[in-house]
Amino acid sequence: MWLFISMNRLHDYKISVGVTYQLAENTISKNRLPDHVDLNVSATGWKLLRALFIERNVELDLRNTEISKIFLPNENVLLFTNDLPSDIAINAITPDTILIDYDEKGSKKIPVVLNSDFTFKENYDIVGEIKIIPDSILIMGPKTILDTYQTWTTEIIHKEDIDKNISGNAALKRADKENISLSAIAIQYQAKVTEYESSNITFDADSYVDEEFVVVQDEIRVYYKFPKDSASQTFQAEFIISEDFRSADEGYREIVMEPLSSFVKIDSILPAIVEIKRK
Repeated sequence: MWLFISMNRLHDYKISVGVTYQLAENTISKNRLPDHVDLNVSATGWKLLRALFIERNVELDLRNTEISKIFLPNENVLLFTNDLPSDIAINAITPDTILIDYDEKGSKKIPVVLNSDFTFKENYDIVGEIKIIPDSILIMGPKTILDTYQTWTTEIIHKEDIDKNISGNAALKRADKENISLSAIAIQYQAKVTEYESSNITFDADSYVDEEFVVVQDEIRVYYKFPKDSASQTFQAEFIISEDFRSADEGYREIVMEPLSSFVKIDSILPAIVEIKRK
């Protein structure tokens, strides 16, 4: 008896209603539009229980691109009451306002960058590059926002004391605020890890600048490492210096060098910066 009386009293309750949108062809909103709104309603308990089992979803017509704001408690409230029993009253809608910033719909293929925090056991490192599968993804959304992206990163992956080959999955970062969707939610990564051996080599910096210039600290020492399993082979490390240094005028210049072999890694270059003067 108590249950029957309680269920027939007027109650306030929150009901979630799904929202979809009808937009003009090739049009999209820059901001991510809410996929549901919450209705604060008043009705008897029996009516509320009935309403909970009614599938509620409304579609808002946004084909008129001159509309940039929809205030739901106004004329749009009828869209919500049509899905509810007639004696249920809507007290509030949250959010009560939907803002729309229109743009042209587009898509773009961009490379994926693994956001990694890897530390290795002494003398161990990755051979070559980390392989990423897929190495690029398709991003879809507002064209003006897509144009600002050149790469897409993953969530950070932490690994410590690595001394063997690594592989795993990494989730792609979500675009929670921007209305962008991705062709994938995660990537796979794999890399060969081996023990390295260290060495160094000396270069005459003067030989890399024009004849009318001289490098004050002309001896450049490059500290590098290479896979230990290649030490028994005929091995000679070769490096190239940046074109910026070759064409440098008077002043201080940073030494930037790259190994010709993909498995050689530079640890440091000393000095890192040198002074160039005219003779």
